[in-house]
Order: sequence, then structure tokens, then C-alpha cells
Amino acid sequence: MSKETEKLFNGITNIDDDLIEASQQQYEQRKRPMRFMPWIAGAAAVCVCAAAAGVFLINSGAPKVGTDTGNTSDISTSATEEALQQTIPSSEFTYSPLTVTEESVTTAPPETETSESPEVTTETIPEPDTVITEITQYTETAVISSDPVTETSPDPTEISSAESTETVPPETVVTTSETTIVTERKVPQTSVNDLTYLSAPDDAASVLAEPVYPYFPPYPDESVYTDYDKFEEVYDAWSKAKNELHNQHAGYKKGTEPFFRNSIRTFLGEASDKNKVYSPLSLFMALGMSAEISGGYTRQQFLDVLGQESIEDLRAHAKAIWQANYSDDGAAKCILASSVWLNSGISYAQETVDNISDFYYSSVFSGVPGTEEYDKLLQDWLNSQTDGMLDEYASDVKLDPTTVIALASTVNYSGKWRDYFNKDNTKMRSFRTPNGYIGCDFMNTEREMMVYGGSKFTAVSLELEENGYMRLILPDEGYTTEDLINDEETMSFLLRDRLDTFDNKKYLTVALSVPKFDVSQQFDLTKGMKALGITDAFDVSASDFEPLTDTAIDISIGSATQASRVTIDEDGCKAASFTLISYDGDIGLEDLDRIELVFDKPFIFEIMSETGLPLFVGIVNDPTG
Repeated sequence: MSKETEKLFNGITNIDDDLIEASQQQYEQRKRPMRFMPWIAGAAAVCVCAAAAGVFLINSGAPKVGTDTGNTSDISTSATEEALQQTIPSSEFTYSPLTVTEESVTTAPPETETSESPEVTTETIPEPDTVITEITQYTETAVISSDPVTETSPDPTEISSAESTETVPPETVVTTSETTIVTERKVPQTSVNDLTYLSAPDDAASVLAEPVYPYFPPYPDESVYTDYDKFEEVYDAWSKAKNELHNQHAGYKKGTEPFFRNSIRTFLGEASDKNKVYSPLSLFMALGMSAEISGGYTRQQFLDVLGQESIEDLRAHAKAIWQANYSDDGAAKCILASSVWLNSGISYAQETVDNISDFYYSSVFSGVPGTEEYDKLLQDWLNSQTDGMLDEYASDVKLDPTTVIALASTVNYSGKWRDYFNKDNTKMRSFRTPNGYIGCDFMNTEREMMVYGGSKFTAVSLELEENGYMRLILPDEGYTTEDLINDEETMSFLLRDRLDTFDNKKYLTVALSVPKFDVSQQFDLTKGMKALGITDAFDVSASDFEPLTDTAIDISIGSATQASRVTIDEDGCKAASFTLISYDGDIGLEDLDRIELVFDKPFIFEIMSETGLPLFVGIVNDPTG
């Protein structure tokens, strides 16, 4: 840590020498080998010898040729490793009225979290089953300091297995997370004989069902009320309706964090000089609907990637996530919309379509893929759900004539800054892109706010009225945005729903300068989905879509794409995204102190919903697009 950094944040935390000594002693104790292993091995040897002696006596000596010698039992031992609760002592900091863009801010650890790993359940099937074991492992090393420290893995993994934590030497912290997923090739959960089939109309394009959204009263505008008591009455009704919808049951986000963590790294982690923007929630909903139409091991891969134990858990969590984030009161907007696009020439399982409609608030359409009418209906739906922000990408969307079903998911978000930027203070200044300097408009303000310091970044959080936050994360000198995306501490900061528990922070007067930006991106999801573990759905010889249709056709993912756009200006933020996954088949068709914080180089932004879920995450390499 540089002297300048020490001056910048001095006084945030104090280290207790006794705490360091106690942590070191705890570390030494946990390093000791298990003392009971020799005794267990000895006991096992005695048991084996006793069994052998018994066999010898029963058979009156050496066994005869052709005589069964008995079964020798396999003896196994297992030891459950305790997750070590470890602590990184914070460093003392000082601050000064200097810019922090060139410094590295040392961090204190995120809050210690624990999670219980759900048991893996195995379904008994009359016929012999093929059991497939899939092991996903990642190991990351972060050099923290030369002081004796230990670290707890910042975020628990809540999918299908226990997480192991290993104690490491003081100089280097190694976080290892190993996930073993044991899955069976199962018969579909619902027999095809138990399903009722939906025969879609023969129209070129038609609407079969529209979702009914929960009632959300309009946000009361205090300026139009002369009677304060009346305003209070209307405001209380609005607040009650909002809380009833947003306050979901505890654990409704269970299992989602590993998906957010892994998918953000997969789609944003590669170095590039282009702007990037990705919507984790849009992809989550599209993959959730994909799990509904698939069966057997194909479905299990979707569940594993989404961190869900069963299709019932996925349905409950998807619906709760939708409700917890829904807002459309005239002041703030956050709508997760979904739609199903059927081929009118194919019959579909009514229950499967109903489940998608019910649990994902999905519209259902039917038509002839590849026709101008059906493509126009799809394009219009995408534009209407994203307020036309993605027209450039939506206008190119077309379904292939071989499409069996297409699933679309959108996110439409807008909000106003709680503390707006004065337009008179917007000035032109330079921004250092990966390819050189450019000039662009910077919004400027000076206000008291919390500043967060990581070992590789400095960050602030801007609040939006009744609609969450935008976090801006600036890499310290010597680090890139890609370094931060692949850094465990930064990822923990991004996925932390509450920043008041982040230790390394200080309330300061900040001269903040942020470029206005309008970033957008469209990219193919195929490579990333396969990297996450979804493979069978792309392979007609391995895919299982029996819960979808009784038509004897081979189905697989034909295309998967996402387009997103985020804009900010002096008034607030707007963002939109759509994800479209098309499933094709062979259906025989023809053809207080003060610091200066300037975001004048590539930085990361995140739009966090009011309930603590990452709606959008992106990298600004060029604010001008």
C-alpha cells in the first residue's frame, strides 16, 4: 500500500494486535493434522483381519477350489471439513484532498457469510440408470499483503454440494470452491400420457394469452395535493401495496448468487476495447423457461446452472424474483416481461405452456415461423417491452421456419436520481479509452456521500428514487476492468445487496465527475451457455424436450442472443434488455473531508434493484459509444 493511499483513508479502522495474535493461533491450530486417522486405519485393519480369520475357521482352513470365500466389506471413512470462519484485519487509512484515481485503496473484507448446502436428492427409477458426475472447480489466488491474514470465501455457493474452505499461508490467500453435481438421466417428471395438448390456431400470427400484472398504485405527487392528510393517506396506500409485493419470503433468492457470479464473469470477463453490458436477470428468466420445456438430464443442466434444486424451487424463486422487482408507478419502472412463441403447426403440452405463463408472467403467441407477420409481431413485442430502446437490434430479429418454440425475456428499467446532476455543471473533458483520449460530456457535482475502498478499486453508489442504486467502480492505477471482474473481492462488492456492511468505507465530501454515457451491446449467448454447463440442449442426440410436445421431432437450441442498452444523464438512468432463445427442430419444412473522484478511464457500472439483485452490469470503455 502506497503512502498516498495510507493518507487517503487513514482512520477508517484500527487493528487490534490481540485480534491478529488470536487469528494466528487459530490458524496454527487448524493446520494440525487430524490425530484420529491412524486410529481409524488401525481399527479398519483389525476388522479386516477378524473377518479373514472367521472365514478361515468356517471353511476349516484354506478355502477349497470353487468355494465362495465370502464378501470383504469395503471400509470407507469420511471427514466433513468445517468451513473456517476467517478474518482479514483492516488496515488504517488516511484521506487527503487529492484525487484517488491513481491510488490503490486497501480493503477490509466483506461480511462473513455462511450457507447450508442442500442435499442432492436421487430419484429411484425402475430401469437401470446412468449416473453422471459433473465436477466444476475454480481456484483463485489473491495476494493481499505480507501481514498474517486468513480469508473466508466471500460468497457461499448454494448449489447441490458442500463448499470446502482451505487454510493457507499468510502471504497468499487461496479461495477454492469445488462443486460436485451428481445427476441422473431421469425420465421426464410428467409422463407424456398425462399431458393435455394445445392445438394452436392456424393463423400466421395470433395472441393466445396475455399476463395480468399485479396492481401497483401510482406514486403520489406531493405537489398536486393541498391537503397534507389526503396526501399521507394516498402515500400510505402506495407504500403498503409496494411492500406487500416486494417483501418476499426469506430465501427467495436462494441459489441465484453462483449463477450471477459465474455468468457475469463468463460474459464480461474477456478483455476488449468495446463497451459491454449484460443483464443477469434477463438470462435467468429465459433459462428458467427453458428448464420448463425440457426434461431429464437436459432439464437438470438448466437447474444446475441456475443453482436450483428442483423445478418446483425454480418456479417459486422465479415468481418471487419477478414480484420483488416489479415496479410501474409512474415514477420508477422495473418490469421483467416474458413471452412464448409457438409454431402453429405443432401441438404443445398445455401444462408446460401454462406453467411458463403462470410462473413467469408470460405472454403466449402462435404463428408460422419465418413469415413476415410473425416476425413483425415478435419485433413489435420486443420494442413495446423495452420502450423502443433496442429497436436497432429488435428490427433484425427473425424466426427460422424450423423454429419449434422461441422464448423471450426482457427487462425495462428507468429511474430518477435522488440527487440530480445540475445540467449547468456539465462540462467537456477528456476520457482515456483503451485506444487513446477522446472528449465527452462529464456530469459534475459536489456532495457528501459514502466512498468504498477495495484493494484494487474505489467505488460510489448513486441512489435512484424508489428504484435501487447505480454503483460506479473505478479501477485503481495498474488494474483494468477485466482484472476487477475476475477479482473475488470486487465480485463480492458487486453482488452485495447492502453496502452498509462493507467495512472499508468513509463518509466524505466528494467532487464527483462522471461521463454521460449511452452503451449498448448485442452478443451471441451460445458459447457462454456451453461454458456455464448447458450442453445437451444444443445437441439433438442428447436433448430431451418431451415435456414440450408429442410431435416426433428432434429439438435443440438454434440461436441464443441478448441485446442490452444503458443510458445515464443529469436526470437519471434508463436501461433495457432482451434475451431470445430459439429452439429449432427437423419438422420437414421447405426452405466531509473532500476527495476528487473522476471516472475518466474505463470503469464498471452496476444497476442494483431495490431488493438487491443485479439488473445490469457493464463496462464503459468509451462513453460516446
